[in-house]
Parts: sequence; structure tokens; C-alpha cells
Amino acid sequence: MCQLEHYDGRAVDAVKLGTYRRAKGLEFKNVFLPRHDAVLANGTQADTAGGTETSETAREREELLRSQLFVAMTRARDLLWLGSVTITITR
Repeated sequence: MCQLEHYDGRAVDAVKLGTYRRAKGLEFKNVFLPRHDAVLANGTQADTAGGTETSETAREREELLRSQLFVAMTRARDLLWLGSVTITITR
């Protein structure tokens, strides 16, 4: 594995791992985004530790998260894999 923080653009025989922001401007043959849907689900909550965000602030935060997800998705040259995790609680 090669962290994107240490990736200099040269070919390496390793899986590259990093954040959406760090991947900006880079291109990869294959991109895997496990739990991509969790980014938006976790980021759209209006309640924060400091109080409640205004609807405008929440909307801007959601737009930023969608934009970052778009950047991550467009890093793929040949293959984009989107994964989701569903947790089922039974009693």
C-alpha cells in the first residue's frame, strides 16, 4: 500500500490509499470508493456539537461533500467501483 501523501506520481506496484482531497488532480486506472454513500449520509446532519446549523450552512456543507465525491469519482480512468454497506440489526 502507498499512501497518497507519499505518492509522487511515479508508477508503483501498490494500492494507493488516500482522501478525496489528496486525489484531486491525480488519475488512476481503477478507483474503489467503499462506503461512498456514507459520506453524504454523515455529512448532511444539521446538528453539530456547537448547536444547530442554519439551513444555508447545511446546504453548503452538502454541496461541498457532493463536490468532493464527484472529484473522487472522476479520478477513475478505466474502472469506478462504488460500494455500500448496509447494517441490519435483528432482535
